[in-house]
Amino acid sequence: MEHGDKVKALKAYIAAYDAYQCERVSVLALGGEIVRYLRGLTKMSVRKFAVAMNVSPSYLSKVERGIETLSPELARTICTLLEMNE
Repeated sequence: MEHGDKVKALKAYIAAYDAYQCERVSVLALGGEIVRYLRGLTKMSVRKFAVAMNVSPSYLSKVERGIETLSPELARTICTLLEMNE
């Protein structure tokens, strides 16, 4: 998946959540891969990225490995961090 496609997928996830006002939408298969890739774009370690997102490094690691789901709030935070690093 290309960079632009991954960013579009993350934004589509946010839009879907907003449109349907779901409690949580599972993105276990794709979410972690996207988060890891996008974190790599910021050149931040898991610890620094987690601090910037206001979550624990262990939680972020679980999201990246597909153990935890990516919440819409975290998806929005990632988008914000990416915009700040452009």
